[in-house]
Amino acid sequence: MYVVYRPTAKKTQPVATEKFVELNCDMTLPGLSSFLAYNLVLVSLCSVFAFKTRKLPDNFNESRFISMCVSTTLVIWLAFIPTYFTAGRQYVRVLLLSVSLILNHTVALVFLFLPKVYAAVYLPQENVNTTRLNTALTTNAFPINRVAPASLDHSSTS
Repeated sequence: MYVVYRPTAKKTQPVATEKFVELNCDMTLPGLSSFLAYNLVLVSLCSVFAFKTRKLPDNFNESRFISMCVSTTLVIWLAFIPTYFTAGRQYVRVLLLSVSLILNHTVALVFLFLPKVYAAVYLPQENVNTTRLNTALTTNAFPINRVAPASLDHSSTS
């Protein structure tokens, strides 16, 4: 769509009596809506799949964090779109876009990265025997998830 609907630079003077001119990117409606629709479809599909996988066994419990991250991203962008189009001045639009991006990436760091840091720093080390054979890494028979407590007691099977 970018090839067909190229954005152009446009100078505007919002108030005729003020000495204030804005230079902005003038995107056509089909170009902007195709860009936003593509991203919205991707985030919606990710949120559907993350919601479906949230009740997997403990070894796959990261899907809860992914589900929360994608759901929050969807809410942020659904709130961003109407506020962006109703903003009067270009610097407000740039500010809204910047805040939305910072908020979105902060949420991704909190939900996807901090649980791993917590597990690495605060949870005790497990007794895991690892040996390297060619390119394969072998561990004990029952992998232990370090983010959530184990639901089964594997100590009696050893």
